[in-house]
Amino acid sequence: MRRRRSIVGILLAIAGAAAADEPDQALISYEASIGGAKRISGVARSMEWSATAMTERSVAVQLRVPIASFDSGHPEFDSLLRAAMQAELYPFVEIEGIARGKRFEGTLRLHGVSRPLNVDITVDRAGGRLIASSSFFIELDDFGVSLPAVASRVAVEFLARISASPLAVVSGGAVSSTN
Repeated sequence: MRRRRSIVGILLAIAGAAAADEPDQALISYEASIGGAKRISGVARSMEWSATAMTERSVAVQLRVPIASFDSGHPEFDSLLRAAMQAELYPFVEIEGIARGKRFEGTLRLHGVSRPLNVDITVDRAGGRLIASSSFFIELDDFGVSLPAVASRVAVEFLARISASPLAVVSGGAVSSTN
């Protein structure tokens, strides 16, 4: 998973240098074990966000990722995932908290359940863009989500490339990528 994040980060940095006017992009990916040895992964390229500078070294962050935006390339699995997460009742994965230096401390809300989320983050500058990334694990059981034959522990990776403009950082918005 770390290798994939590094490759995607490098590609986004190169793309940012090559096309400075390219829109903001987000990639949230997951990977889980199915039936023991098999793995399945999916991505969401859409999120709503806001980030407000609190001090010179801390930022209040809010993210909302639509459950319906996750795509594994396997429609049957995606349908099961949305049903297990009750996407019609709980349409978003929500993250809220404070980023200080290389740490994010906050909460993750999934399936109507909130749990603490404390993870390392990396923020790099590439031209006029900021590239933020993090990876962590969640236990679906902790959120009352059960998918038949899918392990409860899911690896999650977050990667966003956004404008480094001060207006973008304090205002928030929606980011969507089809790449």
